[in-house]
Order: sequence, then structure tokens, then C-alpha cells
Amino acid sequence: LDFISGAYDKCQSSLELARGIVESLNEVEIQLRFRTNQTVLLMMQGKLKKALSESNHELELARKSGSDFELARCLNNRGSIFIRLASKLENAETFLNQSRECFQEAYTIFQKLGRLDLELISKVGFATVEYLKGNLESAGATFSDAIVGFRLLQNRQALSRNYYNLGDICRFQGHFDQAQDNLNRSVEVRQQIGDQLGL
Repeated sequence: LDFISGAYDKCQSSLELARGIVESLNEVEIQLRFRTNQTVLLMMQGKLKKALSESNHELELARKSGSDFELARCLNNRGSIFIRLASKLENAETFLNQSRECFQEAYTIFQKLGRLDLELISKVGFATVEYLKGNLESAGATFSDAIVGFRLLQNRQALSRNYYNLGDICRFQGHFDQAQDNLNRSVEVRQQIGDQLGL
């Protein structure tokens, strides 16, 4: 509940209280869950270097656990951390390349596992990297593929977000009619969500 409400400091305190107990248990699955939560929390707080350090431990545990699902989830998180590190402009190209590798590997694993929902998250991460690297054709094609998947899953929030992303790319490419069409679709889907929630 604290995480959902954005009370990250309370979350951090709770995790720190649990750290000693988790480490004393010496159980990979529990330690992995702890490291995953810690990594995501630090990332949300903008403490990216600490998040990456935790993610290094998470990655080691994920490989040790033998779980493809946990490995792919860790790689998705790492991809997001590297994108945020790239936004600091220091070693941006290196971080973006690392991010792309993480999302590509995660995508392959989730596809093998048949997890379309998480596969699409990896795909959007890859598209974001392509966008930031200036590869607009590749980014646009990947966002378009993601839109098809989110339609299939009826994930309207993600659908709205990716219509917006695609519209932004079309705008940069000078395809203003397509940009407007995608932005209109984004707004339309978002309004439908609002109507369903009573907003």
C-alpha cells in the first residue's frame, strides 16, 4: 500500500527492517524477492546507482535460482535502470546499448514462456531505446507491434500510452496527419478508461 501511494520512504524503512531476517534465512527465492523489491524501489526514488548495485545482486540470484521468469523480470528492471541512467547524459550511448541488450534478452525469454503481457513490456522498452538513439523507423515499427498486442490483451492503459508514443514519433518524422490520428486515439482510449472508472 505504501508503494502504491508513493510513500517510498516508508517502503524503504520496511525493507531495511526485513533485510537482516531475509539474509539470515539464506533462501534464494526469498532473497531474490527482497532484491527485486529493493531494486524497483530505489529506481522509483531516482537512486539509480544504488538500484543498479541491488540489481547486480538480483541478477546473480536470478541466475542461481534457475528460473527463466525471474531472470527475464530482472533483465526488464535493468533495462529500465539503464534508460534512466542514460537520461543523465553521462555515458548515454553505453547505457542505452546495455538497456537494449537487457530488453532483447528478456523479450526472448518471455516469448519462450508464452507471457505476452511481459513480452510486450520488453518490446516497449526496446522501442524506447531505439527512440532515444534516434532510430525512429525501428522505434515506430516496434511501438506499432506493441499496440497490436495490447489490443489483443485489452490493456487500454498501455494501449493509450503507446498510441501516444507512436504519435510522438510520427511528429518527429514530419508525418503530422498520422501523429494527430495516433494522439487522438490515445485520448479516446484514455477517456474510455476514465468513463469505466467513473472519472
